[in-house]
Amino acid sequence: MKVIAFLLTAVLTLCVQAQISIKAVVTGRDGNQVSSTSAKTPSKFTKPVNLGEDETLQLSFARSETDDDIVFAHFVHMQKKNVEASFVMEGSKGKYFISIDVAKKNTFIYNQFKSNPGAYTVSFLSTRFQQDPIKVGTVDFEIRESPVVTVLGSTEVFAPQKEIFHVFRKEETMPNVLISYLFAGLVVAVPWILLLSS
Repeated sequence: MKVIAFLLTAVLTLCVQAQISIKAVVTGRDGNQVSSTSAKTPSKFTKPVNLGEDETLQLSFARSETDDDIVFAHFVHMQKKNVEASFVMEGSKGKYFISIDVAKKNTFIYNQFKSNPGAYTVSFLSTRFQQDPIKVGTVDFEIRESPVVTVLGSTEVFAPQKEIFHVFRKEETMPNVLISYLFAGLVVAVPWILLLSS
Protein backbone atom coordinates (compact mmCIF):
# COMPACT_ATOMS: atom_id res chain seq x y z
CA MET A 1 0.00 0.00 0.00
CA LYS A 2 2.85 2.38 0.85
CA VAL A 3 4.53 1.59 -2.49
CA ILE A 4 1.36 2.49 -4.42
CA ALA A 5 1.00 5.77 -2.49
CA PHE A 6 4.65 6.60 -3.20
CA LEU A 7 4.21 5.87 -6.93
CA LEU A 8 1.06 8.00 -7.10
CA THR A 9 2.89 10.87 -5.39
CA ALA A 10 5.79 10.58 -7.85
CA VAL A 11 3.43 10.56 -10.86
CA LEU A 12 1.51 13.58 -9.54
CA THR A 13 4.78 15.41 -8.93
CA LEU A 14 5.87 14.81 -12.52
CA CYS A 15 2.48 15.95 -13.80
CA VAL A 16 2.67 19.19 -11.80
CA GLN A 17 6.22 19.75 -13.06
CA ALA A 18 5.18 19.14 -16.69
CA GLN A 19 2.35 21.67 -16.50
CA ILE A 20 4.60 24.68 -15.73
CA SER A 21 5.82 26.94 -18.54
CA ILE A 22 8.55 29.51 -17.87
CA LYS A 23 9.53 32.55 -19.94
CA ALA A 24 12.22 35.24 -19.91
CA VAL A 25 11.95 38.50 -21.87
CA VAL A 26 14.72 41.13 -22.06
CA THR A 27 13.68 44.64 -23.08
CA GLY A 28 15.82 47.70 -23.77
CA ARG A 29 15.50 51.13 -22.20
CA ASP A 30 13.28 52.20 -25.13
CA GLY A 31 10.82 49.36 -24.37
CA ASN A 32 11.66 47.25 -27.42
CA GLN A 33 12.20 43.53 -26.92
CA VAL A 34 15.86 42.53 -27.18
CA SER A 35 15.51 38.78 -26.66
CA SER A 36 13.19 36.15 -25.25
CA THR A 37 13.30 32.48 -24.41
CA SER A 38 10.87 29.97 -22.94
CA ALA A 39 10.72 26.38 -21.73
CA LYS A 40 8.43 23.90 -20.04
CA THR A 41 9.48 22.04 -16.93
CA PRO A 42 11.30 19.80 -16.27
CA SER A 43 13.36 21.44 -19.06
CA LYS A 44 15.05 24.79 -18.48
CA PHE A 45 16.47 27.55 -20.66
CA THR A 46 18.99 26.07 -23.08
CA LYS A 47 21.10 29.25 -23.34
CA PRO A 48 21.97 31.83 -20.68
CA VAL A 49 19.82 34.95 -20.67
CA ASN A 50 22.09 37.99 -21.07
CA LEU A 51 21.07 41.25 -19.40
CA GLY A 52 22.92 44.45 -20.32
CA GLU A 53 23.43 47.72 -18.45
CA ASP A 54 20.22 49.49 -19.53
CA GLU A 55 17.98 46.47 -20.03
CA THR A 56 15.12 44.98 -18.05
CA LEU A 57 14.50 41.27 -17.48
CA GLN A 58 11.01 39.94 -16.93
CA LEU A 59 10.77 36.37 -15.67
CA SER A 60 7.38 34.69 -15.57
CA PHE A 61 5.80 31.30 -15.23
CA ALA A 62 2.31 29.88 -15.59
CA ARG A 63 0.78 26.64 -14.48
CA SER A 64 -2.60 25.00 -14.83
CA GLU A 65 -3.34 25.10 -11.09
CA THR A 66 -5.00 28.33 -10.03
CA ASP A 67 -4.52 28.13 -6.27
CA ASP A 68 -2.80 31.18 -4.80
CA ASP A 69 0.61 30.81 -3.20
CA ILE A 70 3.76 32.81 -2.61
CA VAL A 71 6.49 32.38 -5.23
CA PHE A 72 10.11 33.54 -5.03
CA ALA A 73 12.70 33.97 -7.78
CA HIS A 74 15.95 32.74 -6.23
CA PHE A 75 19.30 33.88 -7.73
CA VAL A 76 22.59 32.16 -6.79
CA HIS A 77 25.92 33.51 -8.10
CA MET A 78 27.87 30.87 -10.00
CA GLN A 79 31.40 32.11 -9.16
CA LYS A 80 31.11 33.88 -5.81
CA LYS A 81 30.30 31.88 -2.71
CA ASN A 82 27.44 32.96 -0.42
CA VAL A 83 26.12 35.51 -2.93
CA GLU A 84 22.42 34.89 -3.46
CA ALA A 85 19.14 36.76 -3.32
CA SER A 86 15.43 35.97 -3.40
CA PHE A 87 12.67 38.24 -4.70
CA VAL A 88 8.92 37.81 -4.27
CA MET A 89 7.15 37.39 -7.61
CA GLU A 90 3.94 39.27 -8.32
CA GLY A 91 0.75 37.72 -9.60
CA SER A 92 -1.82 35.12 -8.63
CA LYS A 93 -4.04 32.33 -9.95
CA GLY A 94 -1.14 30.35 -11.38
CA LYS A 95 0.55 33.24 -13.26
CA TYR A 96 3.54 34.95 -11.64
CA PHE A 97 6.19 37.39 -12.87
CA ILE A 98 9.07 39.56 -11.68
CA SER A 99 10.75 42.49 -13.38
CA ILE A 100 14.49 42.97 -12.81
CA ASP A 101 15.61 46.50 -13.68
CA VAL A 102 19.23 47.13 -12.72
CA ALA A 103 19.06 50.78 -13.87
CA LYS A 104 16.75 51.87 -11.03
CA LYS A 105 19.21 53.17 -8.47
CA ASN A 106 18.93 52.85 -4.70
CA THR A 107 16.86 49.68 -4.81
CA PHE A 108 17.69 46.27 -3.37
CA ILE A 109 17.83 44.78 -6.88
CA TYR A 110 20.22 47.52 -8.05
CA ASN A 111 22.53 47.08 -5.05
CA GLN A 112 22.51 43.28 -5.34
CA PHE A 113 23.43 42.95 -9.00
CA LYS A 114 25.59 46.08 -9.41
CA SER A 115 27.83 45.00 -6.55
CA ASN A 116 27.95 41.35 -7.74
CA PRO A 117 27.55 41.17 -11.54
CA GLY A 118 28.08 37.93 -13.44
CA ALA A 119 26.23 34.68 -14.03
CA TYR A 120 23.47 33.50 -11.66
CA THR A 121 21.48 30.30 -11.62
CA VAL A 122 17.77 31.03 -11.25
CA SER A 123 15.09 28.86 -9.71
CA PHE A 124 11.51 29.40 -8.56
CA LEU A 125 10.51 28.52 -5.00
CA SER A 126 6.85 28.11 -4.14
CA THR A 127 4.91 27.49 -0.95
CA ARG A 128 2.83 24.90 -2.81
CA PHE A 129 5.70 22.89 -4.30
CA GLN A 130 6.80 20.23 -1.88
CA GLN A 131 9.48 18.97 -4.25
CA ASP A 132 12.74 20.62 -5.31
CA PRO A 133 12.69 24.20 -6.67
CA ILE A 134 11.86 24.70 -10.34
CA LYS A 135 15.16 25.24 -12.13
CA VAL A 136 14.84 28.02 -14.68
CA GLY A 137 18.33 28.43 -16.12
CA THR A 138 21.14 30.97 -16.07
CA VAL A 139 20.98 34.76 -16.19
CA ASP A 140 24.20 36.65 -16.96
CA PHE A 141 24.26 40.24 -15.70
CA GLU A 142 26.70 41.90 -18.10
CA ILE A 143 26.96 45.15 -16.18
CA ARG A 144 29.77 47.20 -14.69
CA GLU A 145 30.45 46.47 -11.06
CA SER A 146 29.75 49.49 -8.89
CA PRO A 147 32.65 50.43 -6.61
CA VAL A 148 32.19 50.00 -2.89
CA VAL A 149 31.70 53.46 -1.40
CA THR A 150 33.38 54.05 1.92
CA VAL A 151 32.76 57.21 3.92
CA LEU A 152 35.74 58.59 5.80
CA GLY A 153 35.12 58.49 9.51
CA SER A 154 32.16 56.15 9.13
CA THR A 155 31.55 53.92 12.12
CA GLU A 156 29.33 51.45 10.25
CA VAL A 157 31.63 48.45 10.26
CA PHE A 158 29.70 45.20 10.19
CA ALA A 159 32.35 42.84 11.49
CA PRO A 160 33.28 41.46 14.90
CA GLN A 161 35.07 44.10 16.91
CA LYS A 162 37.53 43.80 19.79
CA GLU A 163 35.96 43.36 23.20
CA ILE A 164 35.91 46.51 25.27
CA PHE A 165 37.10 46.37 28.88
CA HIS A 166 36.38 49.37 31.09
CA VAL A 167 39.42 50.58 33.03
CA PHE A 168 38.63 52.40 36.24
CA ARG A 169 40.81 55.30 37.40
CA LYS A 170 43.15 54.47 40.25
CA GLU A 171 42.22 55.87 43.64
CA GLU A 172 44.07 59.06 44.49
CA THR A 173 46.17 59.00 47.65
CA MET A 174 44.91 61.65 50.05
CA PRO A 175 47.08 63.41 52.72
CA ASN A 176 46.48 62.89 56.41
CA VAL A 177 43.25 64.45 57.79
CA LEU A 178 45.19 66.55 60.34
CA ILE A 179 47.10 68.29 57.54
CA SER A 180 43.81 69.13 55.83
CA TYR A 181 42.37 70.62 59.03
CA LEU A 182 45.58 72.63 59.66
CA PHE A 183 45.51 74.06 56.12
CA ALA A 184 41.80 74.93 56.41
CA GLY A 185 42.45 76.67 59.75
CA LEU A 186 45.30 78.73 58.27
CA VAL A 187 43.13 79.80 55.33
CA VAL A 188 40.44 81.05 57.71
CA ALA A 189 42.78 82.50 60.40
CA VAL A 190 45.35 84.41 58.30
CA PRO A 191 42.89 87.01 56.89
CA TRP A 192 41.55 87.69 60.42
CA ILE A 193 45.06 88.08 61.80
CA LEU A 194 45.94 90.52 59.02
CA LEU A 195 42.69 92.42 59.52
CA LEU A 196 43.16 92.73 63.27
CA SER A 197 46.85 93.71 63.05
CA SER A 198 46.15 96.61 60.72
